[in-house]
Amino acid sequence: MSLAVSAVLAGGGYPRAVQVSVTGLTVGVAFAVTAATPDGFTWTVRGGNGQPAATATVVLADISTPLNMAITYTAVQTGWASASATTVTVPYTGQYILQSLDGHVAIPFLWQDNGLPVEFAMRTVIFDVPGRPDPPVRWDVSAGDSSELRVRMTRAASEALRTRFRTAGPLLLVRTDGNIRDFSPVQYIAVTRASSVLFGADDGVRTDRVWSLAYTVISDPEPSVVLAASSWDDFDAAYSALTWADFDAEWSTLTWDDFDATDWATH
Repeated sequence: MSLAVSAVLAGGGYPRAVQVSVTGLTVGVAFAVTAATPDGFTWTVRGGNGQPAATATVVLADISTPLNMAITYTAVQTGWASASATTVTVPYTGQYILQSLDGHVAIPFLWQDNGLPVEFAMRTVIFDVPGRPDPPVRWDVSAGDSSELRVRMTRAASEALRTRFRTAGPLLLVRTDGNIRDFSPVQYIAVTRASSVLFGADDGVRTDRVWSLAYTVISDPEPSVVLAASSWDDFDAAYSALTWADFDAEWSTLTWDDFDATDWATH
């Protein structure tokens, strides 16, 4: 079987995940699945980052895509072949969201321009030595960029952000439509400081808050994790009025690869 890849929207989340199915893999040979937008932004899909293929078919879910941008997925197996999928776009009514790394929590916001200040971390240490006018220096390669997002959120979104920080920690994914100048369409960030003030004049009604989120840009902390577009809750909902006998009859001529590729949120 020759290498082939397909990409479709799947799952019940919003924005939806892209389910990437790769068939024709040679077991034991390293493979990679990458994605690209027309303007040159590229990334590696989780679970497709160069590890050996365990099966001939792999189904991955990509929840770290730009919004409302055309995306082309390509699968490559070392020393064998490559294949690309038909272009897919993840629709979303807004321009940007903050999201949990598993894609289960998406927090909408309005961007507040602050000039996006960026601090380029330099690992430089200078030692003062008595009697010596010029100090010795020790250094290493520079570290990640640090900056600050200024975002306006509704009361519900602010509560969701607080809950995320308190229960799951500071790592977030910023997804945009690529139209924020000098900002990558998607960034993984570690929030290092978070503060907020009420937006606008006190009229007794408005509860929006403007958050200042200081952060450092990081790489994907879980590049090998294979995500699923659907959940067991989606499966349970799809068969809630049926029996295991119904399931066995429907799937009698199908395979586990077919099961893995099924969008149970819409089944």
